Amino acid sequence: MIRFSLFLTLFASICAGPAVAEEKSLFVSYEVNKHIRSGTDDRDVTITIYLAGANGFGYRRQEWIRGAIDPVVKCTTFSNEGLIMSPDDQSAFGQALLDAGVFDLNPPPSKSGNPDETWWLSVRIRNREDDFHGYTAPTTGVAQAVDAVIRDYATRMKADVTNNLTTVSEGDLQPTRDVTLTTLLTHADDFDGKRVSVTGYFHGEFEGQTFCEDKEAATTYRYNACVWLGQPSSFAAPEDVPFINDSAIRVDGVFFKGPAGHKGLWPGEIERLTVVRRANLPQ
Repeated sequence: MIRFSLFLTLFASICAGPAVAEEKSLFVSYEVNKHIRSGTDDRDVTITIYLAGANGFGYRRQEWIRGAIDPVVKCTTFSNEGLIMSPDDQSAFGQALLDAGVFDLNPPPSKSGNPDETWWLSVRIRNREDDFHGYTAPTTGVAQAVDAVIRDYATRMKADVTNNLTTVSEGDLQPTRDVTLTTLLTHADDFDGKRVSVTGYFHGEFEGQTFCEDKEAATTYRYNACVWLGQPSSFAAPEDVPFINDSAIRVDGVFFKGPAGHKGLWPGEIERLTVVRRANLPQ
């Protein structure tokens, strides 16, 4: 009887034919990085557009200013995430990518040096998936067509709307304000985006660029009493911004209120440094 039951089970599985794999949901992750430099402004812009499930459409725009010498500097960084894309729109999105030839992408190999524009695309449509990396701007051929489709759907989803999320700061050649770190942190709103000149103790290590009023605070990680010390302005003379570790220094740069630094542990940061020099700590 047991053998007969096994025979029936085997016979039924043969008649049913091979199992059909369940179709996976559409997945798209697209990132474009662009380095833009003019005679007065130097910045990196990253745009990320992705779809991961029905409630997972998102758009991020991030800007990192390496240096800027216009009197007023604007920076637009925002994200719109968790947007709902209907099944019909997902199907149309996937078909539009197929029509654009997404799986025929064949970007040229990496350039030597540091290209000004790069892009990455991971895509899965109807159980077919692949990853692509480009080291030139997606402005020709299939890369241009795919880029246009993805950006078009971001616009249709109203995901690329900034809602005026633009920060304003002073340029790197504007006069500085002499201020203590304590005053800077207790009046962060007043100094946000302003050029400042501050003396403190700097301790730099992996994932930690901490600048405090004294050595004890810097070496015992009293984050709330310190600021993150960022990079020199790309318009600063290299001899004016030497790296001086584990020392008292005076720096000129632009202050931004936090959270800042690695994992947002610091209550503020000083970026786009134009002067770094040894100094004596205030008594």
